[in-house]
Amino acid sequence: MLHRSVATIVRETPPFWRLMNMAEALQSALEWLYPGDGARSGGSEAKVVILCDDAGKFQALATGEDVLRAVHDRNMDPRTTRLEAIISELGDVLTAGDSILDALDLMSLRPASHLVLVDDDRRPLGVLSQRQMLKTVKAYIDTQTRAVQTQLFGAHIFGTTSE
Repeated sequence: MLHRSVATIVRETPPFWRLMNMAEALQSALEWLYPGDGARSGGSEAKVVILCDDAGKFQALATGEDVLRAVHDRNMDPRTTRLEAIISELGDVLTAGDSILDALDLMSLRPASHLVLVDDDRRPLGVLSQRQMLKTVKAYIDTQTRAVQTQLFGAHIFGTTSE
């Protein structure tokens, strides 16, 4: 389960991300991240924006917090400031062959709430969130705990027998 491909997990999750060109204004990202009355939508996952260059290659990922911080804390005009102005470095990426363990290792090196899954040409395929990783790790721990409990105390106690 921990060696499960991140590509499989990303495919199973409804999209909560959008591709945007780095040359677009912050306003475009704000309108998508906080539509209408400013309430966040997009299910249980916080929306994120994947920033790409003109060739469609991944450059960075921006959360709603990143965009709001640029507008409010750094006094950037959302109508005239380009998304590229909030990028400090290229974002870390995962590839289709990476596992949850690989993603956890990468997130342990630098704080990040999301990692982008890219193809061999660095074109985005999806996003893996901390929430998705934690759900996978929790499921693994639960499975291992049940297996140990069954070994120690017997299958009949934990309802794993077929009657």
